[in-house]
Amino acid sequence: MFDEKKARRVIRFIECLRHTKGEFHGKPFKLLPWQEKIIRDVFGTVRDEDPSMRQYNQVYIEIGKKNGKSELAAAVALYLLFADNEPSAEVYGAAADRQQASIVFDVANQMVQMTPALMKRCKIMAATKRIVNYSNAGFYQVLSAEVGTKHGLNVSGLVLDEVHAQPNRKLYDVLTKG
Repeated sequence: MFDEKKARRVIRFIECLRHTKGEFHGKPFKLLPWQEKIIRDVFGTVRDEDPSMRQYNQVYIEIGKKNGKSELAAAVALYLLFADNEPSAEVYGAAADRQQASIVFDVANQMVQMTPALMKRCKIMAATKRIVNYSNAGFYQVLSAEVGTKHGLNVSGLVLDEVHAQPNRKLYDVLTKG
């Protein structure tokens, strides 16, 4: 089943953000048709038996280089942190190494800094790669790739970047089955 209202909510949130790179730097994040299709499908498709729940809780998206993958991933992470109505949201960014995971965080950090309404609601701790949302006691945090330290996390959102660079599926399993 499709819930247009839920899909539009995410699109409106993302389009309040600003681009952080290149020729679009500082301009509103107007989703391209293919980006909007992804967002609509992921966030607007709900379960028939329980329309309050999204149909998809895991999504694999492959985007070629220089097509705004980090911008879109950062926008989704920020939606999950600020607007998904998840109490004490725990949104994580991970990759094969912390430096790679930091790329999406750095974009999200810049997006927040260019959005006064979000800046009022959070604290950015750039050194530890963490954004804390005061209004829902949630956070967005970059993780290292060390699997042994990730058990017990209460993951409500995950941006796992560069999946193809993972040496195995251990990090994925720990972060998605916890």
